[in-house]
Amino acid sequence: MGFEGDLTQLSLTEAPALSIGYIGCTKNKQGEVTVKLLDEALEKIAHTDAFHDVLVRWLPDNLQPILEKRLKDRNESAAH
Repeated sequence: MGFEGDLTQLSLTEAPALSIGYIGCTKNKQGEVTVKLLDEALEKIAHTDAFHDVLVRWLPDNLQPILEKRLKDRNESAAH
């Protein structure tokens, strides 16, 4: 979209090693309802190939192997 050089990606030290995602909304009643709905939807799609494809699409190339390894490790842990 023409703004690649204007984006910054920062790590959140408070976040777990692998987070499904982050959602930000206005801190009011409507925001709380919206976050709850989005959390429920995210739980349903977080383990799908389509969601994985979106994650990889937006990650810088150098971080994609890290995500791939963490997803693989998480899936193996869930299988046991």
